[in-house]
Amino acid sequence: MARLGNTSLEDLPSFGRKLMELAREHGIGTPSLLAEALYEKHRTLVEPAQRKNKNGKNVKDRKHDIDAITRMVQNHFNEEYAFNIQSKYLFAYSELFHCSLDYLYGKVNVRSTDPDMNVICKKTGLSEKAVEKLMQHSKLYLEGFLYQHYEYE
Repeated sequence: MARLGNTSLEDLPSFGRKLMELAREHGIGTPSLLAEALYEKHRTLVEPAQRKNKNGKNVKDRKHDIDAITRMVQNHFNEEYAFNIQSKYLFAYSELFHCSLDYLYGKVNVRSTDPDMNVICKKTGLSEKAVEKLMQHSKLYLEGFLYQHYEYE
């Protein structure tokens, strides 16, 4: 099984590169580990259908499911565009990596699922990290202000 950590980002198409960056940031080092994370956290989205073996017997177990998901994930690393990926996988990736579908589709550079974050970044030209820090500081300032001025008697 190929490790994600050994693959150069430059060698991958656009969507594959984005998916690999997200996986690495979350400590997921192989396609099988990504498949396992998808299976464990978002099984209802990515669980393969029941299949029959050569004897006509239904095959449905964790190992076969994860193997099937792993094959799908490996194909995703070779995709240039997100619209070539099944929507159920895109949604599972967005949930697993806490990023917006717009980010996965390449429409925005902001990963946050907060629509206000995208608007603020777009209007100010600030990075997502800079806006996050400003929001944290303003929230702390507001909480301190309210506590000082509106203490309960």
